Amino acid sequence: MDPGGRILGNGRTTNVSASGLFAVFSRIKAPHDQQEFVIEIEVPTIASYRGRGAKVRRVRYRVRTVRVQQMGHMFGLGLEFLEKLV
Repeated sequence: MDPGGRILGNGRTTNVSASGLFAVFSRIKAPHDQQEFVIEIEVPTIASYRGRGAKVRRVRYRVRTVRVQQMGHMFGLGLEFLEKLV
């Protein structure tokens, strides 16, 4: 999301750690290193993880781009977590 709260793109997370994540995004403007923005991640709840129609909770983080990798028409982004938002 940009500072105005508009969604910039949708992506799929491929790798998550305590300090950040790597995700692949399509249909976004070319990002640059050290760009900061807000992401929203859908995380399945433990109780519903195994069934169809799993319930999810949404978590928002302020992140910084630390890696940009063009992958055809998509971008792979390494994102560092800066702050968990409530």
